Amino acid sequence: MFSSLFDLFPNLDAPLFRHRPIEFHRQYRWPVEPESPQADIQTTETAVLVRLDLPGMRRDDVKIETEDRQLIIRGTRKPPDDQLDVQERWSGDFERRFTLAEYLDQDNITAKLQDGVLTVTVPRQPEAKPRQIKIETE
Repeated sequence: MFSSLFDLFPNLDAPLFRHRPIEFHRQYRWPVEPESPQADIQTTETAVLVRLDLPGMRRDDVKIETEDRQLIIRGTRKPPDDQLDVQERWSGDFERRFTLAEYLDQDNITAKLQDGVLTVTVPRQPEAKPRQIKIETE
């Protein structure tokens, strides 16, 4: 009938994410699908970090882009070459989407893949500093 509680009540989690710098896109299911890398999100004073577990994946297996304040991470984990008796690790295509807050600078996002963990750094936009405006006379 319903694949998750979030299908029954589509806005059930909205209050949880109202004040967060990044929120999960509605494509996610709870719990996270096994074919989807798990993500951690950390907010610092200067940026928001999104970390995804991607063990065994290479840089060329992953694509990152932004579109309409969405951070989109796509990739493909290739199946093993060997014939396996049991396969518990997932393989195939995945996509994760995160909505970015307006105060994040989506033009200066960086990413690093190290030790099987992809870290995407989304910097905060510099805050406008108060200044005096000179009034000119004619």
